[in-house]
Amino acid sequence: MTTSYLLDVIYKGIRLSNYCFITEIHRDVMPPLENVTLDIPDKIGTYFYSRKVKPRIFEVDILIPEPLEENRQALANVLDSDSLVPIEFTDHPGIVYEGIFTGSSDISKLNYREGTATLQFFIPYPYGKGESYIAHIPADTNVQDISVYSGVETFPVVTATFLEDTPAFAIACGEKYLQLGNFQTVETTPVPREQLIFFESCESLTGWTALTGTFEEIALTGQMNSNGYSFSLLNVGEGSAWHGAALAKGLSEPVQDFVFQAKVQHRSTGKDLEKQMGKIDIYFRNAAGESIAKLTLKDDTPTAYLNNAQAGLGYYGRRDIIFDRKVKNLNDFDGLIRMRREGKAINVYFGQIRNGKEEWSTSTRIIDSKNEFTDKVASIVIALSVHGTSPASTMYIEDLKLWKINQLDEETDVDQVFHAGDVLTIDMGNGSIYLNSVNAIQYMVPGSQFFGLQPGTETIGVIPAGAVEVDIQYDAMYL
Repeated sequence: MTTSYLLDVIYKGIRLSNYCFITEIHRDVMPPLENVTLDIPDKIGTYFYSRKVKPRIFEVDILIPEPLEENRQALANVLDSDSLVPIEFTDHPGIVYEGIFTGSSDISKLNYREGTATLQFFIPYPYGKGESYIAHIPADTNVQDISVYSGVETFPVVTATFLEDTPAFAIACGEKYLQLGNFQTVETTPVPREQLIFFESCESLTGWTALTGTFEEIALTGQMNSNGYSFSLLNVGEGSAWHGAALAKGLSEPVQDFVFQAKVQHRSTGKDLEKQMGKIDIYFRNAAGESIAKLTLKDDTPTAYLNNAQAGLGYYGRRDIIFDRKVKNLNDFDGLIRMRREGKAINVYFGQIRNGKEEWSTSTRIIDSKNEFTDKVASIVIALSVHGTSPASTMYIEDLKLWKINQLDEETDVDQVFHAGDVLTIDMGNGSIYLNSVNAIQYMVPGSQFFGLQPGTETIGVIPAGAVEVDIQYDAMYL
């Protein structure tokens, strides 16, 4: 069927009228409501506490025409989904719901050629989404009224771009506010708890030393290259085992407590994905040039496409692997690798980043009770390698940063959380906070809360006004 009709349902972008006639759409006036009450002994009646808006179920009556079995199978393939998808109803144009086909759909055969059925769609968030809007609050604007074009309360995404260093940020709407970090007082001075001392944007190889010979298990027969924004292998060299290239660069000062982060890509592309192999290694060296810890993302399985994330502590030859994950979520990796050392506590993180947000991550925290990683870190080594004659994975290193962790005096110091160029994203609906694509909910202070915007005009306050410009993006929501 290809003819469209007045009544239709568009499920994950596909019109159901391609396979059936939509005879009737059953929708409620508004979502189901449930009164939340509290019974008190010896009190007549009950205490009304609040009203809960419950999920919706929309029903659609359909007629499946001939060829019945062919159209039924095609319709089933469209309706089959394991996650929420966009759903539109043509009698409510411009409004999109997030839902999923649910329940039974028994067919009543009118004859051998046609049959009728009722489809049910579960809508967990019972409001429909309309147009998207953005309100901009420029720097130096402390308070601004914004228009909210929505039928019901909507939860915005707030993006704050910092123009200056500041220890804290707050945004308020009415009596509700959300604050990250603590503001400076007359008794305190802003001091960065995490101080950036090493930043490599991978624009060129200047400042890096190419290592030769053999570095740990890698034969350094290849060559590294920069394309202006990332490092990759110019050529892989030759070897029967791991072979490639490695670069070293010293820190401005040896550090004890630190946070290290690398943005990398590691993926197999084209044909024969399972045969492609490759390895990204990041080594931490002490002042004597000895490797004392290591982060690795690799595919070393010749019969399957399966990336492996690892972290190890200690010297080469007697290194203790403290983290080892081999899961498909690490495939097509484009994200961040992090290691944090503070005292004896070691945190390791591998996170897939999509559209500036963490899509999936895996991490661990251990205590270095064996004292395997106690030396100060004086330099970083990065290495890209492939194995034998296997086709190489696609590997890039795009960004490297290391922050020294300073010990602050709580009476005189306040953490300088935000720096010029930082981008903070607050999703009020999902309850998430990201600073430069990394989860930053730990900076949220007591009393803060995620909030929505009511239809009409809302007054938004921003502190500190001179240090940040803010975009507030929201979707119009309707009953």
